[in-house]
Amino acid sequence: MHDDKIVPAVLRRLKKEPEKELNPDSQPEKGELEPISPNKLEEYKYIYHVIGEFEMRKLFSKQVLWKDEGLENFKSNINDVLDYKVNEENKDKINNENKSQTEITNEIVASIMRLSMELLDEKAPAFIIKSLKILYGLFDYIKVHGTKLDIDLNITDSVLTKIKRKLGDANRYVREEAVKLYCYMLTLDFCDYNNLISELLEEELKHSDSKYIPKSPNLIMGKLSIFNKVYDEFDDAINSKRTTKESFPSNLVMDYLIINVNNNKSEVRKLTRAIISKFIRIFGVNKIKKKLEKIEERELIKLINEIPSLEPYFPKLLIKNYSTSKLSASNGSHSSKSGTKTKSKDKNKKIGERRRVKKKTININTINSNNNTIDDKNKNLNKKKS
Repeated sequence: MHDDKIVPAVLRRLKKEPEKELNPDSQPEKGELEPISPNKLEEYKYIYHVIGEFEMRKLFSKQVLWKDEGLENFKSNINDVLDYKVNEENKDKINNENKSQTEITNEIVASIMRLSMELLDEKAPAFIIKSLKILYGLFDYIKVHGTKLDIDLNITDSVLTKIKRKLGDANRYVREEAVKLYCYMLTLDFCDYNNLISELLEEELKHSDSKYIPKSPNLIMGKLSIFNKVYDEFDDAINSKRTTKESFPSNLVMDYLIINVNNNKSEVRKLTRAIISKFIRIFGVNKIKKKLEKIEERELIKLINEIPSLEPYFPKLLIKNYSTSKLSASNGSHSSKSGTKTKSKDKNKKIGERRRVKKKTININTINSNNNTIDDKNKNLNKKKS
């Protein structure tokens, strides 16, 4: 079967089930694997000399099945790639510049990052997810082996930018994998903890009113999920000296939370209130009292109901005017006018029935008392006659 007939069907499956591995037994035969350009081999020579040309051709194949197989192989064997050691047999191939083993390892790391950047531009979610997992495996290797990194900052910045974009991807599986990777990066000593937090917010808050800054609910929820995790593990971050209360960019985070606690999506508002609650537990109310005053009154009351300790800080707020029923009504759960009228009619009807029953009871009692009086009179008359 020709490859151009295979690809669309497989792509559709990959989009629907990106986490599901392709089963070779149920797939059509692969087409002939394309050659790879000499320029591509030169660009990724440090990977090429480790995995060989055949695996390189798979990685850069335009055929879905070959590419998926190549990515899976590379992901599974990434430690072997990074463990590559220069020796007498291979030094002429990979080390014609007489670099040290550390320099060679750094070149391999940089090549894997460039490869991941290229793969993150793929359309199929399955390929994007595998690329994110490759980065996860790369960072995990560096953490375990304590690799001393000396990589071009342009590469690391570009990788970070692409990961941030995937936080708001249309595919839920891609978003979850991107959030997982970003949270993992926050636990790594060789990543700047505070800078990773600031990177999520600075550009967006700088142009918060601009239509050019993406404000999709998916992206917002992705970032909020990261902050939720950050505050859950904040004590651990302090204990491991990745950050401090003083250096943590709390103002940036709080500004972002204040914006989104007024969001038009209920799930965004709910998660934001939960994060604010954790923020207050860590930093206290005084640090954010003025910022809380910017929250819409309705949301502030909900927040106070969830965090009773806030109430003394807002004594002028007329909480009594906002009963539970009014709060639920403001969220669209209030009854319709016709429904209210029906309830009123039913209520009036019941009251009328009670009144009628009462009147009937009174009339019966009156009749009984009158009958008793007549009987007494008749008895008296009979006595006089006798």
